[in-house]
Amino acid sequence: MTGIIWYYSNKGVGLNKLKDIMCEYVRIGIEPKDVKTDRVIFENGDCWSVAPAKDCCRGRACNVAYIERRTPDEIIDYIIMPAIKSFPYRAYNYYGG
Repeated sequence: MTGIIWYYSNKGVGLNKLKDIMCEYVRIGIEPKDVKTDRVIFENGDCWSVAPAKDCCRGRACNVAYIERRTPDEIIDYIIMPAIKSFPYRAYNYYGG
């Protein structure tokens, strides 16, 4: 599974969400195999990365997405939603304030 954490206003908010996800994986017994500043690959093959919610990030694909709440609707509709490839389900959730 591939997951993207989309941030709009602050990369630090996205990185904090990535840390939360890492903690949840460790809690259920899945250890990180390769850790970079903005990407983590786990033992089971799951990969999570942090990406800016901007036009320059078109072409990325994921099964699950976390979207920063401050992201404008037009960016969600035209950049983020086409990247989520787990249809017919909408595998996304919002985070941040």
